[in-house]
Amino acid sequence: MPQSKYFQKLEDRVPAANGVVFLRGAQINGAQSAVTTVTVQEPHGLVAADLFLYALDRFTVTTDRVFTVDSVTATTVTFTGAAFTFPDEALLVPMGTDTGGNLRADGSFELPNWDGSSVTIYRDIAADVAFTNATVPVDPGGELTFYGDGSTFWLVIIDNGRRPVQVYRDIGAAAAAGPFNFFRQDDPPGSPTLDPVTMWIDTGPTGPDIMYIWMTQGDGSNAWTEIIRGQSV
Repeated sequence: MPQSKYFQKLEDRVPAANGVVFLRGAQINGAQSAVTTVTVQEPHGLVAADLFLYALDRFTVTTDRVFTVDSVTATTVTFTGAAFTFPDEALLVPMGTDTGGNLRADGSFELPNWDGSSVTIYRDIAADVAFTNATVPVDPGGELTFYGDGSTFWLVIIDNGRRPVQVYRDIGAAAAAGPFNFFRQDDPPGSPTLDPVTMWIDTGPTGPDIMYIWMTQGDGSNAWTEIIRGQSV
């Protein structure tokens, strides 16, 4: 079945090699000290047995400890092992069921393998060829493209050494807190079986957020028409 198209342009020059696509991670809801059950914002996508990394922000992901999810509710994540202190709005970066690399004595990984995503994404709109381990190469212009089922994803950018260098949250969500550009296309413009097609551009906290829809004009031609303009918060 035709897939939705996702386009991501990195907003800065980082040593990016690939982007790994996951279901949502989680964002901390209020500073919490020395806890093993942490309160997070709704919604989140972590489930029991998932692994995650801690990130102070989307540019500061640490691999010093790999956390294992014990259980979750709609607003909490309980993890195994020692307690940890989280500042408000820090990120729990999803790793799925990553097999890890260079296991340490404390049970954490020196370096993830990035092979644990539960997401299936494709190279083509017809979903004929899937990306292995939901890993999409970043082209020399700092862009990547893939096709998926229309879900909201998180994107972890990694370098050639498999080190995480930044995280994009809520790819595909109209309320996403960029900065990034997102493009979703359900069928090619002009297709005789054209479904509703939308494009949402989030330019970050200093620019407008704009939603367009591909519409047939009065003269029979097609054009992107702005329907919503707002501001990131």
